[in-house]
This record gives sequence, C-alpha cells and structure tokens, in this order.
Amino acid sequence: MTNQELSLKILELVGGRENVNSATNCMTRLRIHVKDDGAIQDEALKGVEGVLGLVHDQPNYVEVVVGPGKSRKCSDIFKDMGIPVSAESGVAASDDWKANKAAIKGGQKDSRIKHLLKTFGEIFAPLIPGVIAAGLCSGFASLLTQLIPNYAEVPVWSVVYNFLSLINTAFMTYLTAWAGYRAAEKFGGTPILGGMLGMITTLANIDAISKVVGLYNEAQPLDAILRAGRGGVLAAVIGVWVMCKIEKGIRSKMPDAMDTVFTPLLTLIVTTIPYVLIVMPITGLISTGLCELVELVAMNTNPVVRMIAGYLGAALFLPMVAMGMHHGLVALYTVQLETFGYVTLYPALAMAGAGQVGATTAYTLLLSGLASELVLIDLNEKKARGEVLDLAHGIPLCPPAEIKVGTYADCENADIVILTAGANQKPGETRMDLTRKNIAVFRSIVPQVVKYASHAILLVVTNPCDVLTYVTWKISGLPSSQVIGSGTVLDTSRLRYLLSEHTGVDARNVHTYVLGEHGDTELPAWSLTSIAGMSMDEFCELTGAYQENLAKQIRDEFHDKVRNAAYQIIDGKGATYYAVALAVRRIVEAILRDEQSILTVSSLLTGQYGLYDVCLSLPCIVGVNGLEQVLPIHLDEEEMIQLRASAKAISDAIQILYEEP
Repeated sequence: MTNQELSLKILELVGGRENVNSATNCMTRLRIHVKDDGAIQDEALKGVEGVLGLVHDQPNYVEVVVGPGKSRKCSDIFKDMGIPVSAESGVAASDDWKANKAAIKGGQKDSRIKHLLKTFGEIFAPLIPGVIAAGLCSGFASLLTQLIPNYAEVPVWSVVYNFLSLINTAFMTYLTAWAGYRAAEKFGGTPILGGMLGMITTLANIDAISKVVGLYNEAQPLDAILRAGRGGVLAAVIGVWVMCKIEKGIRSKMPDAMDTVFTPLLTLIVTTIPYVLIVMPITGLISTGLCELVELVAMNTNPVVRMIAGYLGAALFLPMVAMGMHHGLVALYTVQLETFGYVTLYPALAMAGAGQVGATTAYTLLLSGLASELVLIDLNEKKARGEVLDLAHGIPLCPPAEIKVGTYADCENADIVILTAGANQKPGETRMDLTRKNIAVFRSIVPQVVKYASHAILLVVTNPCDVLTYVTWKISGLPSSQVIGSGTVLDTSRLRYLLSEHTGVDARNVHTYVLGEHGDTELPAWSLTSIAGMSMDEFCELTGAYQENLAKQIRDEFHDKVRNAAYQIIDGKGATYYAVALAVRRIVEAILRDEQSILTVSSLLTGQYGLYDVCLSLPCIVGVNGLEQVLPIHLDEEEMIQLRASAKAISDAIQILYEEP
C-alpha cells in the first residue's frame, strides 16, 4: 500500500475529511483531532496494512502509529488535502462544548509535574530532527579535524569543514529562537514573536544592558547575573509563556484596524523589558544553582553519595536537558550539542574481558551515555589497549566519558562489574567443553574483582551464563542479589523479534519471555505471550496472522530459531556480540537508573517453583540493588515440566564441572 493509499484509508476510518479538525505527525505516528469521536473505527484502523498500532485514549483524538518517515509523508499528504496542521496534542478543537469539556477533564488526570514535563516534551519534540542533523554535522566536523589535522590548509577539506559547521551553527546558535517559536505555538501566541523573544536571549546587546544596570561581571563574564545566553531555553520558554498572556490581553483591547501593527509591537516592548531584567537573571540563577549542586553531589568522593547521585541523575537528566539546565555543568558554558549534557552524574563501570563481547559492550555503553568511566581489564593487555584507543578516538562524537585500560584495583569505585572474560564457543564445541575452560578463567578473576569491588553488582555475560553465574556467586561470597547473569534477556529479544516479523506488530508491543537455561533447554513461555492484552492465539485469530492448525508448527519453528540462533551466527562469523552487547546495555540501564524493570536475568533460586541452589532465568525485577525480586509467575503444566528439566540440566552441569579439580 502506497503512502497516498494509506493516508486515504486512515482518513476514511476516522470519519472522512469533514470530521477532521487537524492532523500532524510526531516521529512515528499521526496525531489526528476529530469532531465526532464516535466516527473513529478503531478495529478497522488496526487492521489496515501499514498501521503498526493505535492510541485512542482521549475523546476526539487518536494517534495512528505508522513508523518513522512514513508518518511525516502521510502528514504532508493530509496537509496537501487542506487539512490544518496543529502542533497541539490532547484536547481537540471541537465545536461541541460538551466534547471539549470532556476532553479537558480527561487531560486533567496527569499530575502538574507530569503535565509540565509533557508540555516541555511537546515544545522540544519537533526540534529533534534539527538536533540530529546539527549533532551529526558537528561530529563529522570534529572527526575531520582529527583525521586531517591540516584540513584548513587544504581548500577542499576547509570547505567541507565550514559547510558542516554552518549546518551545526544554524541550529545550535539559535536554539533559543527555535524554542521560543515552538513555545508560542504551544501557548497560543504568535510564533514569530516567540522566536524573536528567544533570539533576544543570545544577542550581544544583552551585555551592554547588563553593564548599564550594574549586573555585568567584567572580570568573569560567565558569572554575570545578566549576560547574553543567560537562562538559555528555560528563559525562552518561560518568557514566551508570559508574552502569550500579554499578547492576549493587548489584543482583546486593541481595535481591529490597529491590531496587525500595534499588537505585536506593544507585545514585544512590554514583554522584552521584564524578560531581560527579570526572567533571564532568575532562570539563569536557577539553572546555575541547580547544576552546581548536582555537580557537587555527583563529584563527591563518598561512594554512597555518588550512587545516590547516579540514581537521581538518571531520573532528572533528560528533563534538565530539555529545560536548558544542563548548561551549568559545562566548564565554559559551551556545548557541541544541546541534547548531550555533563555525564559525571552517572556511575563508573568496569569490564573484565576486552574480547569481542566486552569491547562491543563497552562501545554500546559509550554511545548510551550511561557511564562516566569505563575500565577494560584483560589478560591480553595489548589487545585491551588497542580496543581502548579505538573507542577513545570516538569520544568527541559521544556523550563525554573516560575510557581506559586498567587492573582489578580500578574496580574499587565501580558500581557494576561486567564479566565477559572467557573463551568463545567454537563451531562443533559443546557448552560443556566451553564451561570447563571458562570456569577456570572465573576462578582466577572473580576473587580479584571482589577484593576491590565487594559493593558492586556483578553481571555475568560469559557463556554458559547460568553455570558461571552460580560459580561467580559461590566464589565471590556475595549476596545472591549482587550476582546476576545476562540470562535469557537476549533470547527473549530474539523471540519478540520473530513474533514481530510474523504478526507485523512493533516488537516493543510483543510481550513474552524465554525462561530457564540460556542454551539448549530454554523454553518459550507461550502461556504468557501477549499482544495488546490478548494471547497470541486470540490476536492471530482476530488479525489473520496465521491459521489455527499451524500454531504449534510455527511455535516449534520459532523455538528452534531462538535456541539455535547463536550456533547459526557462530557458524557465519565466528562469534556473537552485537545483540549481546545491546542486551547487557539494557540490564545496566535498569540497574543504574533503578528502573525496577522486569527482565529475564539469570539468578539464584531459593525455593521458587520448588527449585533450589541453581541459577536460571525467570522474570525478575531489576533495579539499583541488582536482583530485587524473582516474580512468582503462573506457568502451565507442560511449561513447568520443561522448566524443571532445564533446571536439572544446569544443576547436573554444576555438579559435574564445578566440583572438578
């Protein structure tokens, strides 16, 4: 189905052109406001080819998920058809006051804080394409300076560099103007006036005014109460909110014949004076004070304080960026990219093993901005140094972080130690063969890690994961909550991917678990598999994803693909590491941000399901303490038999191999 056909079909199923007030896009979805909510055909929309999902939880408002890129193209088609574009979300513009009242009441469910953060999100979300373009151009320009140190002397490279810098500067230098423009759209003012007020924030005339009124610091301009850039986008958003109130008041009293000329003139004059002299200094002080406090806590030498700082920082960082409060974290008040902030808020990570899995995990964590410090430890120090050097060269393109080769002593301040050391599984090699080799490796490294980092969460990634998680727990002497394995997090992801491909639904909306051993005896929990609150059988029957008599055949096929995925990849390229690294990043994120996420990590069982003294994967709550809780899920009889068989296989391996001299 073409984008034109998809757009027309969606339009038909929301009540036709005459029922639509406005339509716009937001990254992956079409946001449509309608007059008559009852005309929206939810089930029919879900069944349209190209529609990935539907959100219809507010009166007169529906979001149709069609995917990135496609949403913008469909929105443009609506626009070409004469349908107004609205940046607003939530309450629809209906002529029916009762519908409007209901919509307003529906929007009042959110707390004030949630509403505030949502408002900032709606202001800044449309700026994301500019952020991406500016950030990439800045990164390419920085990379050019490193690869070609004399680029300025070579005309071609000099031109390339300047073009890249132009694109970055066009967005980043005038970010307050873009923020002001979007804020005016959000608050119901004139967008161009909002952009002008935001632009004023950065102009040099601010410094001249500051000097006259005695608010400038000649010795240290960055410490001035009032200066160009003071308050950043936070000042712009608050100032525009005030401006919109003023504009509305002036317009209500202005004669129609004079409105076009005098309303914008008076609005800017009346707004600019308090904006420059009051809003900018106050928001600047708030930003600086808050960020200095955060920095003080984050840089504290006390490990407990730093852990708390990392927890709070993970929760507050993105809102701080959105509001421009992260500026105070940067020494010279300059940032290359507005979406990247100061990352000393995040804890240090140590990685034992700089092989392909370890190095790829380090790369993934570096890109994520989760850690302020990464330490790679490997018996092959030369290889570790090579990996660190390779990664370090990309740091100017990533959130700031320190990465280095270290020893076990460098684990002392780590919050998480990721164990990836060991041999890779070779073609034709059994997991038993691999286990013998890697148990020997762990007997040598785990005591060294615990010597310096007894407080850290130990995350075991090396295969066979479940046996080595048990071995690590036994050798370390740590509480079982501090020792977890990556388990079947990746296997679960593989199954979700396959089900997504089969049903055509976004993989993030497919809910399922792979349980037991990370290996040959693992089992998919089909009884717990669901999409949109429906079992797989219900969903597939309603949508026609497959015929009922093929269900078991397809399930068995998917099970085999998940179970044998590693062998297939190993046969093709010798090792698995990309998806493994992403699975590890997800676990690390859940721990550092204390998300209390449900993940199928491998953990010690102490009687759950009648199983003792064995590590395997079940749905667990993962947070800042590592393993928070093993969830008591309900499995059907066949699944329980398979789970016990999987536990026995792991137990037998432990008894055979762990006790070997």
